[in-house]
Amino acid sequence: MMPESFIDGKAVPTQCEKEVNNFGIDWRKMVTIQTVLPPAALTRVDVRWTPVEQRPHFPAIDQEPFYLFDNGEMQVRINTATGLVDSYTVGGAEQLCPGSFRFASYEDNPNPWGIGSSRRGRRQFQLLTPQEASAFSGLGDRVIPSVRVIEDGEVRTVIEVLFGLHDSKICQRYLLPKAGTAFEMETLVQWGEKEQFLRMECS
Repeated sequence: MMPESFIDGKAVPTQCEKEVNNFGIDWRKMVTIQTVLPPAALTRVDVRWTPVEQRPHFPAIDQEPFYLFDNGEMQVRINTATGLVDSYTVGGAEQLCPGSFRFASYEDNPNPWGIGSSRRGRRQFQLLTPQEASAFSGLGDRVIPSVRVIEDGEVRTVIEVLFGLHDSKICQRYLLPKAGTAFEMETLVQWGEKEQFLRMECS
């Protein structure tokens, strides 16, 4: 089923995305729309559904050196060998250093006041292998890449990247809108380290 959304009878950009849960029920759907909501008001959104023969298929990107997203206002380049953002430009101006949004673990101690603490013992998260990514994703019937497109429609493209370090895993998603100059990130952390703290680094 593919959705169409309307506000006051006018169509707005819409796409259907996977629900947060993994329990397959037809009457629960996740719909993403692009619109500007008026302040201090309620906005009615009418959604109509059209049957489709099969689910959309997103091409693999892990065989390319990088994935370039360009919506005409901004460009985001994701390195498929590292899963990190190497470039983010708006109006031709670079906003980030190469290798941004990397995760690292540092030695910590149980002292809540931080007396004598220091940033030592840095260990950086690395991209999972396809086999590790499939096991972490709970997939026993197929192997998936650690960098892949999981959503792509009228509203946005979502890139999922899976990292790991020792007993910890990170699922990083880059939410790239089809309009605008800013993008979002969604980070899910499964933390299993002892006396370590996590940092996201951009420089």
